[in-house]
Amino acid sequence: MCLGLFTVMDTTADDVLQIVYLLANRIALAHEGLELGIGEALIINLLAEAYGRTKVGLRKLYNQLGDWGLVAKACRSSQSMMSKPNALTVTKVFNIFHLIAKESGKDSQEKKKKKTISRGYLLLLPIANLRIGLAEQTLLATLGQAAVYAHSTPHPNIQSPLEEIVKQAYFVFPVLLSGGVWNLQKTCNFTLGVPVGPMLAKPTEAVLEIVRKFQDTEFTCEYKYDGERAQIHYMDNGSVEIYSLNAEQNTGNGGVWNLQKTCNFTLGVPVGPMLAKPTEAVLEIVCKFQDTEFTCEYKYDGERAQIHYMDNGSVEIYSLNAEQNTGKYPDIVFEVKSGLSEADLEERSASIDPKKLISKPE
Repeated sequence: MCLGLFTVMDTTADDVLQIVYLLANRIALAHEGLELGIGEALIINLLAEAYGRTKVGLRKLYNQLGDWGLVAKACRSSQSMMSKPNALTVTKVFNIFHLIAKESGKDSQEKKKKKTISRGYLLLLPIANLRIGLAEQTLLATLGQAAVYAHSTPHPNIQSPLEEIVKQAYFVFPVLLSGGVWNLQKTCNFTLGVPVGPMLAKPTEAVLEIVRKFQDTEFTCEYKYDGERAQIHYMDNGSVEIYSLNAEQNTGNGGVWNLQKTCNFTLGVPVGPMLAKPTEAVLEIVCKFQDTEFTCEYKYDGERAQIHYMDNGSVEIYSLNAEQNTGKYPDIVFEVKSGLSEADLEERSASIDPKKLISKPE
């Protein structure tokens, strides 16, 4: 594969990016959100229509060969042709995959099928399973080696490992061929709107391991909060883009500054409850809050209920898992209607015996 990439760099350099995408079993960066959306069932239909086979026969052949790519090859080898088809190019295949991924709405699956049949691109990439045993890190290392071969004269001031440079460059944009591999650190600039790979921490088993690693060197620490990592890009035009750990687009509608306007609560649509974190003892809570004041409330053993009192006077009750539970609690419905106007309540419902209630002191 290294030799193959080197050959492409030396002959048709413009195809490098598309070839790397296809080898990585992708058609776009993760944050662009382009997926082919072609499942195994559609692949079977394609093979059946293209080669005049039955679905049962194709399944039987798959059970023998264990690979849809081999099934397509076997069907193709037994089919006679009137004339030799035009040779496929990487660019043609890549562009067709982009067109397929952008199909949406009514009859989108049929449109995808027609595009695929008319051009004969019966590959394993559409079902996201190349089965060539190639991991992304292996591909990046191979790309780095091929780039070194393509620019075999060493740079006198090279300081960092080539593989690391290529990995960093991959997360920004592919400019391996703009100025050569030795100038990647200069040509690979950060661009707003294009997410970069995050700097991940290395897990340790104990504080002592960290102390040993740094020895006499001073270092600082910061709290690690349990949450979702967000990479926020504030653009020159005032817009905001938010990306996940895997460079996926997480901005939503209106950007982060308009969340209060776009993420509205709607009566009749249950929301996820705020769950507590279990602790083993009161001391754990005291140690966590230290000198900060905090309040406590009783936790009753009961079933959590989310009560929505609608503006039309109806009441809806939802469980912890957002299931419709209104019919189970007619007494709660009655009490809510008699004492509230439009509202949303979060509470726990528990059975009680009024005769055993402790009366308040006079």
